[in-house]
Amino acid sequence: MSNIELDLANQPILNGMVAEASAGTGKTYSVAALLVRELATDENLRIGEVMVTTFTRTAAAELRDRIRGAAISTCDQLRSRKANIEDVMASHLLATFPNDVDAMIRRLQRALVEFDSATISTIHSVCTKVLHLAGVSLGGVGEEDITGRVVAEVVNDAIVSRAVAGVDISRISPDRMAEVVAKLLADPFTEPWLDPSQNPFDETQPLSAEDQHFLDEYQI
Repeated sequence: MSNIELDLANQPILNGMVAEASAGTGKTYSVAALLVRELATDENLRIGEVMVTTFTRTAAAELRDRIRGAAISTCDQLRSRKANIEDVMASHLLATFPNDVDAMIRRLQRALVEFDSATISTIHSVCTKVLHLAGVSLGGVGEEDITGRVVAEVVNDAIVSRAVAGVDISRISPDRMAEVVAKLLADPFTEPWLDPSQNPFDETQPLSAEDQHFLDEYQI
């Protein structure tokens, strides 16, 4: 991956494109802006054909709100023929397509009317929907059920590993641990952390030829 500044006005949306940045640097804003740009300028694109996924329901809800808000704001600015100074996308649309403003307003209004047809949800929800369309039944297992099972397994493994290591687990509450883990999973700003003592890779040892080939192939 190359470190380049994302040009919201001109960046084409390509398969395999990755925008990587720290929390609070504008990833959600960029997604919303790019989607608004495409909806405003592409007559054939309907919002029901759009799919935006994320990891947690909290983040998915924020995505929906931000995308809808961006569409409403851009539509209002196009209608007034005046963009807010800080709104890069509205400024770009007005400057680049001055003769198509009415058409862009109509397309964004259409997108807002059809907004609920867009797939903006968690990865799990998207997979469930795809499986349902394919005729595969999950037996009524919902997202909360699956998450609860995974959390329970992780908590159980953690307690067992501590017991094996000789740690006193008599005061550990599995339910309390599961509650804490569930809250962390629901937080979109939670970042994974690997205990160095549990790292299975020995950085002092050279990579095998197979591992090196993998890294070279994917330019890691």
